[in-house]
Amino acid sequence: YDDRAINTFGLLDGSKQQRVLLELQKYNSVCISAGKKQIHLKSTKKFLRHCLAEFGMIAPETVYDHLQEGDVIEAYNLEQIQVFRSLAFLELCNYTVADVLLHEWYKLYGRPETVNTQIESYIQKVLESSSEMIPCDIERHEMKELFSMPKGIFECDFQFFAPLFAGPEDKSGIMCVLRAKEVGLEYPAPIELSYSEPASAEIS
Repeated sequence: YDDRAINTFGLLDGSKQQRVLLELQKYNSVCISAGKKQIHLKSTKKFLRHCLAEFGMIAPETVYDHLQEGDVIEAYNLEQIQVFRSLAFLELCNYTVADVLLHEWYKLYGRPETVNTQIESYIQKVLESSSEMIPCDIERHEMKELFSMPKGIFECDFQFFAPLFAGPEDKSGIMCVLRAKEVGLEYPAPIELSYSEPASAEIS
C-alpha cells in the first residue's frame, strides 16, 4: 500500500474498512498456505483452485480446461471488488493490492466506452445465465491504468467469463480470464525548475 491508499481507506466507513482489511489478510494467508503446500504462485491452475477453496468459492471445472499458464485471472465478488488476482496480473499491474481492494474495477482502468459496455453485458450474462463459462468476443483493445504511478498501458484480449459459487446454485462472484501485454508506460510530466539571481544589495 502507499499514502494514496491509506488516504482512501480513511474515507471509508467502518464496515468497508473491515472488509478491505479482511481481504488483505485473506490474500496474504492464502499465498502463505500455498507455499506451505508447495503450490507455486505461477502455477495458474493450482494456485487458482487453492485460493478459491480458501475463499469458500468454487469455479466450474470447465474453467480449468481452458486456462493457460500466464493467463491473467481476476475474480470479483458481487460488489465488483477484486478478491483474487493471478501472479500474471500482479506482474503487469502498477497498482498495489490495496488499490484493487479499495476500488471497483471500472474506477481503476480506462477503456473504450464500447468495451466497457461489452464487459458490463457479459457480467449480466454470467449473473443471469446457467452457463458454466461464456466465451468472449470483446474486441482486442488498449487499457490504461487511471491513477497508478506510472500508468501502465496494456493490450488486452478477453478469453471468457465464468460464475463463482459459494454452494449449489449460490453465485458468489464472477471471474474473467484475459491475455495481456504491456505496450507503454505513462509518467507524469517533469516539473520545470528555474531560478533567478538574488537582487544585489550594498553592504555598508
